[in-house]
Amino acid sequence: LLALILNAENADEEALRRVAANHPLGVIIADPNPSDLAEKARLLRGLEVPVVVYGGSPELNDFDRVSSDHDLGAYQLTRWMIEKGRRRIQ
Repeated sequence: LLALILNAENADEEALRRVAANHPLGVIIADPNPSDLAEKARLLRGLEVPVVVYGGSPELNDFDRVSSDHDLGAYQLTRWMIEKGRRRIQ
């Protein structure tokens, strides 16, 4: 297993240990609850699995993170549409 994107909302410790047993090169893990996410990410890191988490909450400061920038994305999309001649952007 090379890499895995894991929705950890329903992943318990046993499931995370099974993931780690497959020796992935890395796991991207997402969970709507930052505290649960940090706990699960710590478990995987303790099992020597490289972890990247999704979110910008302070609880996740100890991990490499990915987060969305909706403002920048909307700006870039609008700019692209204007460059393509679109004028009625709603």
